[in-house]
Amino acid sequence: SQPSQLRVARALLTNIVTTVAARHDKATVVTVPSNHTAWRRGKDYLGRPGDDYGIDCHLAVSEALARDPRFQHVSWVVPDDWEVSVAVDVRGARVGVVHGHQKSRPEQIPDWWRGQSHGTQPVHDATILIHGHWHHLRVTPSGNTEDGRSRWVFMAPAMDNGSDWFRNSSGEDSEPGLLTFTIDNEGRWDHLRLITAP
Repeated sequence: SQPSQLRVARALLTNIVTTVAARHDKATVVTVPSNHTAWRRGKDYLGRPGDDYGIDCHLAVSEALARDPRFQHVSWVVPDDWEVSVAVDVRGARVGVVHGHQKSRPEQIPDWWRGQSHGTQPVHDATILIHGHWHHLRVTPSGNTEDGRSRWVFMAPAMDNGSDWFRNSSGEDSEPGLLTFTIDNEGRWDHLRLITAP
């Protein structure tokens, strides 16, 4: 049921955030709306992009952890109700996040990102854009910054154990995993790693 799925999502999110926060002096949790957890009737979206059950789970966990003195160093970044993306500053890089369902193919995401500059959308000045939606890893350069360095698009894999629907419709499957990377003091990414099951 939907309520049981939400309970599982809140429990998993709480476990992930508290585990990471216990090991670091500062933790920032970023979330964006997705097609998976949008408020819908059939295929029709209802309300605003922020009317999203995934965002609601993040807000619930955020509110609960805010009451615990052990987690005062955890901050949460959530888009405004009408936005689908956010950007945060990390060690000289501007990191944008979007789910990725805004386009029908992953190779269209760089075009979507370029288009965000015209309306000065949240990710318009990002130097790194992270998205998911297609369940496999892809790293693509996309344009340059003012100082001539490449901008990068990271398509993150899914952490679930696969999708029969995707496998049946595309003929492809992908290994589940968690994408990690670091950002150095000059705002460049490094140490890209895909953590997969042993």
